Amino acid sequence: MTTAQAGRLHPVVLLGLLLGLAAFGWIAASGIGPKPEVDPSTGEPFPRNQGAPRGMEEEGAEAAPPAAESSANLHGVLPPDSPARTGLLGSGQTIVRGQVVAPTWTEFPNQIQIELLPQNGSEEPLFWTTLGGQERRFRFEPVPYGDWKLRMAAAGFETMVHLLTTSEKSPDQHVLLQLRLANKLQGKVVDARGAPVPGVVVTARATSKDPHRRTLPLRGISDDQGKFEISNLQPGSYQVHAGPYASALGETREIYVANGEAWVELSIPVIGRAQVRLLDTVSGKPLAGIKVSAQQDARGAPAHMDSGTSTADGLVVFPHLLPGEYTFSAFGTGYRRTLRRATVNPDGLTQVEIRLQSYQDEAASGG
Repeated sequence: MTTAQAGRLHPVVLLGLLLGLAAFGWIAASGIGPKPEVDPSTGEPFPRNQGAPRGMEEEGAEAAPPAAESSANLHGVLPPDSPARTGLLGSGQTIVRGQVVAPTWTEFPNQIQIELLPQNGSEEPLFWTTLGGQERRFRFEPVPYGDWKLRMAAAGFETMVHLLTTSEKSPDQHVLLQLRLANKLQGKVVDARGAPVPGVVVTARATSKDPHRRTLPLRGISDDQGKFEISNLQPGSYQVHAGPYASALGETREIYVANGEAWVELSIPVIGRAQVRLLDTVSGKPLAGIKVSAQQDARGAPAHMDSGTSTADGLVVFPHLLPGEYTFSAFGTGYRRTLRRATVNPDGLTQVEIRLQSYQDEAASGG
């Protein structure tokens, strides 16, 4: 090919390039290519590079498997598909999502009703859903800014209410709602005179026929009228007594808790109190953080015992001790264990002072 012939080809090449550019522009203008997905509720296409939300895929198309939420989402981190992250939420709107949880021994109900309603105003929920089967998660959107009540109800369980506030600072909230059985054990603690006894620990432990199965004790505390309540109980038999688990103040009663509430009255003897003061032997200053145990000297019967830790004032108070002789044992880091004996009388307050010597002072004195 000569130089002259090569020069005659330049117009042809230029014409081809111009035709190619024109064709590309015509294709772009005519919309030939993948058709954007359209929101059937508005008739508008979805944002670019984003398909239809889950549950709105084209009929006959294979649905994508739901993405499992990572544990990070439970701590306020926005997931990748969150509208709050992609900017799809309108001004003043947030997401409230959550999960229903329960102890391993609790059987989930067939239906769980979840409602979101304003804290002040109508009791009509703005959002609601019913979970069933294996469903454990819920999601409400778009939720306006404000103060809300998230209410959960299910047959055989307590109605739970969780208060929350939605704002620009919390555009995507995750809430854990725990199922609690509606079964309750209620009762009253009285002394031998029939007077109510406040502030007493009440212990209930499920009765199991399986010797290899251990059940944890449940606790309640009597109020000023001597009344107590222990909730979230499985149906079944319970051994109940007033006092700590290993140290009953009175007789143990066996109570059957059915679907609902059970009642029991627990009677204990007229009790006494003791106040123990802990001091440093050398300086005479009060000692904080010293462990003190009170052991009843009982012969031929289960001995009552209790324990506590001294406050900044060096005091330990035992408000409920059965009458009798007691050994009070005090020990703490850097101090030698010291014992004192005292008598606890019904309706009386026994004052005990224990002076502890530190190992450092003992070594300095050559003891």
